[in-house]
Amino acid sequence: MSHIQHLQYCSLTEEAYKRFYRERKSFLCIDGSKLIPFEQVNDDYCDCQDGSDEPGTAACPNGRFYCINLGFHPQYIPSSRVNDGICDCCDASDEYNSHTRCLNTCRSVHSRALIQGSRRCS
Repeated sequence: MSHIQHLQYCSLTEEAYKRFYRERKSFLCIDGSKLIPFEQVNDDYCDCQDGSDEPGTAACPNGRFYCINLGFHPQYIPSSRVNDGICDCCDASDEYNSHTRCLNTCRSVHSRALIQGSRRCS
């Protein structure tokens, strides 16, 4: 698996990966509406009505991309923000195939959140 392919698929929760992806075989849309060949996942064409086959692209208007954000809080962002040149995930996973160089800032974001939280409690 290439570095870019790894980044495309690592932005899913491990549970979702195991349930819906059978590499080199098939992919079941999360809403259960369709079974598609695995090659059609992240191919920049929206095959599933729920957008679940394109977690690493902006092909589906209702698609969501999962930011793992290790060291901070995981989050979903609209898939239209993937590879758009703006770093939305603090782990930089949303810009895996753009020319934008994003740094992993999750630890510093977490530290700032802890400091702000302690100020509110004092």
